[in-house]
Amino acid sequence: MLGPRSLDAIVLTGRLMRREQPMSLGRRVYEQCLDLAPTFTAEPYSAAHGAALVARDVARGADEVLGIPVGAVPASLGQAEPAEDVLDQPPESDPMQTAESEADD
Repeated sequence: MLGPRSLDAIVLTGRLMRREQPMSLGRRVYEQCLDLAPTFTAEPYSAAHGAALVARDVARGADEVLGIPVGAVPASLGQAEPAEDVLDQPPESDPMQTAESEADD
């Protein structure tokens, strides 16, 4: 068992942290974690955004990402072409909100 304040912080992620119905699981987990360390909830889509940033850096030829070496693309797969930089453009719509709205119908 962890002792009080043996952690620097806890970051809660995932879709369940944002659900309010049928119960607020995120609120319960958050309150329990506060006893262990300062607790934060990640922004919606933060994991997807982070993965997209890593993919962008790799596509642009980064040798490492967050200190982790990035391997070269095997020659048999050909040379990857840089894609249009969609991260610098606003999203056309929120696909998760659209999917949730359709599921409610």
